[in-house]
Amino acid sequence: MKNSAVFFIIGIISILIFQCSGKSEENLIRKNIIAGNYEIAQRLLLDLIIANQDSIDQDYIDSIKFEIERLDRIKLDFNLDSSQVLEKVRKYVPSAKDSSLRLWTQQNYLESKIIEGKVKYFNHAVENLFRVHPELRMIKTKADSITTDQRKIRKYVSFPLAMHINRVLSDGKKYKKKYLLPVTMHVTHTIEIEPNLLPKDEIVKCWIPYPLEIEKQQYNIQRITSNPHVHVIADNNNLQRTIFMQAIAKPDTGITFMVKYEFTSTAIYNNIEADKVKVLSDTTEFSNYLKERPPHIVFPEPLIELSHRIVGNEKNPYLVAKKIFTWIDENIDWTLCREYSTIRSLALYPFFYKQGDAGVKTFLFMSLCRYNKIPARLVSGWQFQPPLKSLHDWCEIYLDPYGWVPVDVTYGMQNFPDDERRYFYLGNIDSYRLVFNRDYGTPFTPPKEFFRSDMIDNQRGELETASGNLYFDKWKWNMDFEIKSTYK
Repeated sequence: MKNSAVFFIIGIISILIFQCSGKSEENLIRKNIIAGNYEIAQRLLLDLIIANQDSIDQDYIDSIKFEIERLDRIKLDFNLDSSQVLEKVRKYVPSAKDSSLRLWTQQNYLESKIIEGKVKYFNHAVENLFRVHPELRMIKTKADSITTDQRKIRKYVSFPLAMHINRVLSDGKKYKKKYLLPVTMHVTHTIEIEPNLLPKDEIVKCWIPYPLEIEKQQYNIQRITSNPHVHVIADNNNLQRTIFMQAIAKPDTGITFMVKYEFTSTAIYNNIEADKVKVLSDTTEFSNYLKERPPHIVFPEPLIELSHRIVGNEKNPYLVAKKIFTWIDENIDWTLCREYSTIRSLALYPFFYKQGDAGVKTFLFMSLCRYNKIPARLVSGWQFQPPLKSLHDWCEIYLDPYGWVPVDVTYGMQNFPDDERRYFYLGNIDSYRLVFNRDYGTPFTPPKEFFRSDMIDNQRGELETASGNLYFDKWKWNMDFEIKSTYK
C-alpha cells in the first residue's frame, strides 16, 4: 500500500478509537493493529474499556468494543496461507513460488495481511489476482477456454443485456415514459442455523431484507408466506426495510427463517440532455447528500487532488458526473471484496488499491460527486441477469431539472459505439433490480441491540440473540427467484 494510504488509515484508527485515550495508549494499540498483533491489541483495548468505563460515554465504549470484534472478523476474511494460495495459483502458473506471491502483494495484485506473525491472504485473493493482473488474466482465460466443454457453453444462453438496454431506450423515446418494461418476480429468502449451535431455549431474532415501495419503480409488493408466521414488516419510511421474526432454539433442531414475496420492478429512462442540466442554486434540502459522512464518504486531500485531475474546469453537473463515472470505469477493476465492516473507508479502498466490488466503487463515486456539489445517495439490494443473481450496490444523484436519477458505476460503460447507449447506466437503469435500501447503516425496526454483521447494507439478513450478534459464519442464507411475468 502507498504511504499516503497508510497514514490515512492510521488517522481513521485514531479518530474512531482513541478520541479519549492517552497518547501512549494510542500509539501502542495502533502499532499492534498495524503489525498484525491482534490478540495483544484486543487485550489492550479491553484494558482501555475497564480503565475508563466510569469516565467516558457509551459511544466511545461501543467504538472500542467494535474494534475488538472487527479484528476477529478480519481473521475470518484472511484465512489462507501461502501454501494454499500457491496450490490454487499453480493450476494456471506451475512456476509460481513464494517470491511470486511477495511480488504480486507489493504490486497490490494479492491482498494479504500479517496476522499474529504470519502472512494470511484474503479468502478470494487468488480469484482476484487472475482478474486484475493483466498477464495472469490472459493465461487463465486461455487455459479455461481450452479445458471448458464448448457443448455446455452452447447450452447456456446468457442474459441479453444489450437487447434490454436498446429496448429501454427505444420504448422510452417512443412512449415518452420514465418508468417502463415492468418485470414481476417471486422471491424466496431463507436463513438457516444448524442444530445445536445455540443453547436450548435461546431466543433468536432475525431481520431479513424486504423490498421498499418506490412509486412507479418498485411496487405491488406482496408477502406470500413466512416462517415463523408471526412477523413485523417495517414501515416503508425505513430506508433499510426488513421483515422481523423470532424463533426459540430447541435441542437437535435447526432454525429456519423464511419469507416469500412478489414484487414488480421497472426500468428507468431519463432522456438527459447535458445542456439542460443546471447547477443547484439552493442546496439546503440536499445538505445530507452533499456532506462528508466519515469514514465511508470523505474528502481527504488525496481524493480532492484526484477530483481536480478528473474534473478539471468542468462545471456542468452531468458532465462532471460523466467524467467521474468514466475514470472509475477505466481505472478501478472489479474484484470480490472482504466484509465491509472490516474496511476502514469504503471510498478510499478502491482509490488506493485500484480495485473493489460494487459497493466500494459506488462509495468512491458518491464521495467525488458530493465533493463536486452533486447530491448522491446509496441504493442497494440485488441485481438479476437471469438465471444469475447477486448482491449489488449502486446509487442515485440529483440533477436539476431531472431529479434523482440512477447511476450504476459498476456496470459502467457498455460496449456500444454511441454515447447514449455506452453511458446508459449514468442516468438510467434496467428492469431487473430489487431495492431494499436507500441509505446505509440506518436503524432497523425493531432496533437491533448488538453490532450488525454488515454495517452498511442489509442484503443477506441479520441475526442476534440475548448474548450478542450472530455473525455470517454462524448461519447460511439463500435467495431464489422466479420471473412470474415480464414485458412483451
